[in-house]
Amino acid sequence: MAEDLLDAIRDHIAHFAVGLVERVERAGSKVIGSGVLVSIEGRRGILTCGHVAELYKKRNEIGLVRLIAGTHQRRIVDITDAHHIIPHSNDDWTEDGLDLAFTYLAPAVADSIAAQSLFLNIDNNRRRIEGGEPTHGHGVDVMFGLVAEYSGVPVIEDGRFVSPMRAVIYRGKMQSYENALLRFQTIDDDPEKLPKDFGGLSGSGLWRIHFVDHGAGKFEIMENRLWGITSWQVDKHNNSGAVAGQGWDRIDQALITTIREELQF
Repeated sequence: MAEDLLDAIRDHIAHFAVGLVERVERAGSKVIGSGVLVSIEGRRGILTCGHVAELYKKRNEIGLVRLIAGTHQRRIVDITDAHHIIPHSNDDWTEDGLDLAFTYLAPAVADSIAAQSLFLNIDNNRRRIEGGEPTHGHGVDVMFGLVAEYSGVPVIEDGRFVSPMRAVIYRGKMQSYENALLRFQTIDDDPEKLPKDFGGLSGSGLWRIHFVDHGAGKFEIMENRLWGITSWQVDKHNNSGAVAGQGWDRIDQALITTIREELQF
């Protein structure tokens, strides 16, 4: 039953989630991180970590990987005219560091992405969070994005180098801490069942999914709430399945405030 539920959740939130990769000449692609497609008061772009955006902000292009099961679609997106808003980024984890970023995409680029993906409406997300927990159904916390360790060795297809990419969804539990920080702990904390490194998940969404269980492996997703963005693996030497994340209040009160100021709306 747990796998059926995770499959249903993955299929639901995959429309908002993207992997971020760098095209390497004659060597396929290299995983940079993950992101969430969002619309902030009509401005569409990529919500991710500050330290991830720092890796691509000076480039003219970025590779977007759709994380929908059964697809291998990747596209190179022109970010020459993108506006990168990075209030703060850290090379190392600190509790007071605001490790968030928003890449505002040119309308034509956003339109092309919207043809096959969805941009999460941040205003609606805020209303759902402020409205409290639903009175019926169940809730589950998940983290979903690319894992660099699971990316395969590049192969040649039709004369092109292609790098196999793998997105992973983890079920767990989120806890809030001071300064609007989140900690996400996977349910499965057996190091032998986890990658050695969660690299690639930086910038992935931390979601709370509300659903109804109809039995016989049938689940109805009622709504999704983006509660935060993954920043850092807690234990870099022995992956225990825990990450530190940027919580909703950091996104809503710090990042979005900065976006309004920079984009003047």
